[in-house]
Amino acid sequence: STHSTWGMIYYISCLEFSKVIEMPPDFHISHSLVNLHVWLLINGLKSKNMREAHYLTERIDFLFKKYQNEQIASIHLRRKADFTKDVNIYMANNRNTYNRHFQVNPQTSYNPYYKLDALVWSTVFFEKVPRYSDIVYMMSEYLIQHYQYLIDLPFSHYEKAIIEWDVFRIPVDYKDLSLIHISEPTRLLSISYAVFCLKKK
Repeated sequence: STHSTWGMIYYISCLEFSKVIEMPPDFHISHSLVNLHVWLLINGLKSKNMREAHYLTERIDFLFKKYQNEQIASIHLRRKADFTKDVNIYMANNRNTYNRHFQVNPQTSYNPYYKLDALVWSTVFFEKVPRYSDIVYMMSEYLIQHYQYLIDLPFSHYEKAIIEWDVFRIPVDYKDLSLIHISEPTRLLSISYAVFCLKKK
């Protein structure tokens, strides 16, 4: 579990990932990105329904909190304890949001692409700004691809930390996928968001 966790953190910090998905240098965004990968690992392990897998989920969660505390410790803050508590709550809420999207909500669990970009907006970027649009669509597809990959991955690979994070799983035509729903902010209308569906030409 230690190798799986640090391997994941190393990958999203490496040149391959950063060159394809150009994440802005922001503590909240980078930390939420790590949290997303931790959820993917834990979700994949939970699908195995094994006692050993349950133990690994606890270890990964422990290591993530350790990593989180180390990252926060490097920041100069007056009320660091309050900030740590807030971050812990927010990350836990984000993981619950992923669970609802993929496993609880009947619409999104049946079709995970439905409002997938809105999920990434809210759990990684916190706000809707045009400069992040392309990154959000790429991250949405990255999330889908690795969600399925980790569910299909045999438990022995988790045990041996043979987990291949690969940003190149994102299809070249990720923007043209027919089932991605684009949620754009609207300030002139009474509703919060206008939802459009891209159809493949």
